[in-house]
Amino acid sequence: MRVRSKRSRGGCRNCKRSKIKCDEKKPKCSHCIRKGRDDCTYSLILRWSKKPPKTLKSSKSESQKTPLGEDVNVTRPNDTSADIAAIMPSSLIPNDTGIEQLSWSSGYEIPNNLGLDDKPQRSKGTYFQIPLSPFSFDTPFNGHNESLRNLGLPGPRTLELSHPSPSILSNSPYFSELFGFFLRETSRLLVPVPSYAYRSNPFHTLIPQMAMQSPPLMGLILAFGANHRNKMISYQEQCTFPSLDEKVSSKNIDGLLADELLSSTISQLLVQLMNAEERRSDTTLATILMLAGFDIFFCDTRNKWRAHILGAKRLLIDRLSSKLGPQSKTFKIPSANNVSNTETFLIHWFSYLNIIASLSSASPKNVIEASRGVSHEFSYEDNSDHAHELRSQLRDIDYFTGVDTKVLSLLAGVSCLIEEKRLIEQPSGVHDLILRALELDHEIRSYLEASETARDQVEFQILGEGASSNIKLKFQTYRTMRATNLIFGLTGVVQLKRRVIGIPQNSKILKDLLAEVTALIDKDIPHNSSAESCITFCLFCCGCELIDENLACYRQIYTERIEILLRRGVTSALQAKSIMKECWREKKSWWEILEEKNLDLTFAI
Repeated sequence: MRVRSKRSRGGCRNCKRSKIKCDEKKPKCSHCIRKGRDDCTYSLILRWSKKPPKTLKSSKSESQKTPLGEDVNVTRPNDTSADIAAIMPSSLIPNDTGIEQLSWSSGYEIPNNLGLDDKPQRSKGTYFQIPLSPFSFDTPFNGHNESLRNLGLPGPRTLELSHPSPSILSNSPYFSELFGFFLRETSRLLVPVPSYAYRSNPFHTLIPQMAMQSPPLMGLILAFGANHRNKMISYQEQCTFPSLDEKVSSKNIDGLLADELLSSTISQLLVQLMNAEERRSDTTLATILMLAGFDIFFCDTRNKWRAHILGAKRLLIDRLSSKLGPQSKTFKIPSANNVSNTETFLIHWFSYLNIIASLSSASPKNVIEASRGVSHEFSYEDNSDHAHELRSQLRDIDYFTGVDTKVLSLLAGVSCLIEEKRLIEQPSGVHDLILRALELDHEIRSYLEASETARDQVEFQILGEGASSNIKLKFQTYRTMRATNLIFGLTGVVQLKRRVIGIPQNSKILKDLLAEVTALIDKDIPHNSSAESCITFCLFCCGCELIDENLACYRQIYTERIEILLRRGVTSALQAKSIMKECWREKKSWWEILEEKNLDLTFAI
């Protein structure tokens, strides 16, 4: 009796299509090699719905301008099928795909822990059993709108995008809804300035425009929006205790889809990194920085922020090497009024992430990883005339970060001293290090005092001339920016005194400094504002220092702000809250707790 061969379940598409057994060799199976076929692929095809797919061909009479839900207006592309294939979350990463296969053209090898070879966890079975198709126009997503209305979120607005939209948006109300959510909600939490005062917010304008031409970046934006909405609704559900059916419809869809979109993004990013031209493109760098931002914002089980920042740094070094030679490794922090330029914005974004991430994290236990670190060499051009001109326009503090360029460069110096303190071996070197720390402390305090005096003079001159309501509104925003700038600068001083100089927890110097920072947070940072999310690093670092019983009266101010962040979907605040309370309970420093638990966290939002 003839024994029938078993059909291939995990084989390549060609063998499945021919209904023959595949030996599943990679990169090509034996059958495809024998037939001379180049299209041997093991990627999966997900069937999202039992219904037959709707046609993607639009009628000739259809308008070229299509509203995506109520969120955005985009132009329909001529070809839709290619875009859908590029960004559909069905292209899962093959098991043998790893970042170690890639290398930089300039000779820098990509580290094994860059984080791109890790696939997000997916719930087995659950996701594929949902009778749901993002590409169907009759799918039950109305529950999301009701949940978001219960959260008190503002109504949708329309954004005109100059690029033709990828079909992932124009043919899917669900994905266009996620895209709109990212624009309305997520993008606003990533900058400290309200939307009415910062219409050029790069996360609302530049990054979405870049994503129109980049499937990986678009997929990541959709994943960011889906996960953010999932976290916000989850927080609401924990507070209101709804029925089980309501939880399934609102939470699982967004959360599980975010994992699939991340898998697709990482898979496509790996392909881009193999091409020298695409590796040096702005969209590739933006995608890696967004991956770091995703992990920092949500602080989930992936936790690859350090690897992503290191990868971005190597991309920038590769760029510098190609332009200025292989010895060029210094990043110049751009001026605060130049971040509208794409390349300058990306360098500025990297600078902020690299510096603040290193200040709000502990050194990893792994020696190799620690030696790589997030070290940096940042230069800053101190032009007093230019600074005065920006100050007179209320533009000297960067709207993107809430910190002026000079303070950011000083914080880079703090980070470098902390890293030197960790690596120092000889006791004789400590004296010189402490002396430099004291000088940097003096430089920071002197600059903050002088710059605030100059800002007071500008405010007096402008507001003293019968200012209009529009000018007064600008100054209201500017005062918040001044507060965030001061909070960042003083948090750097706290780090110098505690992590480099080593003053004790009960020092009056530290108590007075923390009281000053707390007063700024309490009085000058509006509740429920995006400025709160952008000082998460400061809330964490200063809140953890409230160990002495004389400082216990300030703790509620920090826990209330952290709770607001959790309500707004910034789930990394949960880790901050947990560690903060452990510092108070155990009377230990936060970096000691992170090292003991081997937690590689950061709060550089």
